Amino acid sequence: MATDLIDVIEAAYSPSGSDASWLEAVARTAGEAGLEQGLGVCGWFYDLSAGMRFWSPCLQGTPVGTLATLEQLSAFTPAPVAQRFFSHARASCSTLSVRLGLAHRVVYEQVQRFALAPLGVGDFMGVTATEADGQGCLIGAPLLGATRLDRRQKGTWTRIAAHILAGYRMRRGERSVDAVIDSSYRAVHAEGDARASARDLEDAARAMDRSRGKLRYEDPDEAVATWRSLVSGQWSLVDHFDHDGKRYLVAVRNDRPAGPTRAVLTGGEEQTLGLVSNGWSNKLAAYELGVAPSTVAMRLRSAARKLGTTTRVETIRFWKSLRAGGQA
Repeated sequence: MATDLIDVIEAAYSPSGSDASWLEAVARTAGEAGLEQGLGVCGWFYDLSAGMRFWSPCLQGTPVGTLATLEQLSAFTPAPVAQRFFSHARASCSTLSVRLGLAHRVVYEQVQRFALAPLGVGDFMGVTATEADGQGCLIGAPLLGATRLDRRQKGTWTRIAAHILAGYRMRRGERSVDAVIDSSYRAVHAEGDARASARDLEDAARAMDRSRGKLRYEDPDEAVATWRSLVSGQWSLVDHFDHDGKRYLVAVRNDRPAGPTRAVLTGGEEQTLGLVSNGWSNKLAAYELGVAPSTVAMRLRSAARKLGTTTRVETIRFWKSLRAGGQA
């Protein structure tokens, strides 16, 4: 059976193996599910806190010389340019020509001429998952020519990037199990905040299994949109099998670390501002946080009221200035 988009999400939440083997599996399934466009796929981990350091590169069918080119680019690409591509949003999908062409066209033309063209490559599509500390991972595919993704492609792969980020975050540290949902979608155990969110967790478990059923073949984009990477902004649902093989879903606390902001803002408001300040629409921010778009809009209105701003642009600009100045 052919690999599909839901296989990529399932690979992202796999707890087994080393980080390098995990990344290889995510890249492979993504390539087989449509990311690969004839020039292979690749992936690597990176750290943007000091330039662009990368490690554990996996290259699957890419042109000869790809690794040397990557090493050259990581050594000579200015930090603002690297951050433009890798951390424009914490979870994102774009092509190099679009991302750099918007603000660094001269740099992009240099990269295209001296790095991509000798490999027979015209562009690069990257699905990136970056944490607040600048560490993250990428899976990507070289492309034959400059490409602009359509709205459907960008939305679907950005949602997949959100799952990759959630899976990556889970691998970076111990996460508590706050709830257990049985095969009938009933929360048989819930602790702390999860008790109040039990119904939401049950609904998300039901939707997750719907994504894994016929929907994954009948409407792959809808299947991806239905499976939430976070539930109520706090939990990821993952499979668990007990000793006799009975399957449960467990809610693992996996909330995104929020950047520093004024104490008057709630954690949800901080998370929402972090996403929309990087260009996310309310709809995509809602998907990433596991809440309704109306909740995102409500949080933005509440944040604006607390910060004393009146428009979305003003709120984002003021929030960014507070973070940059260390006053938030």
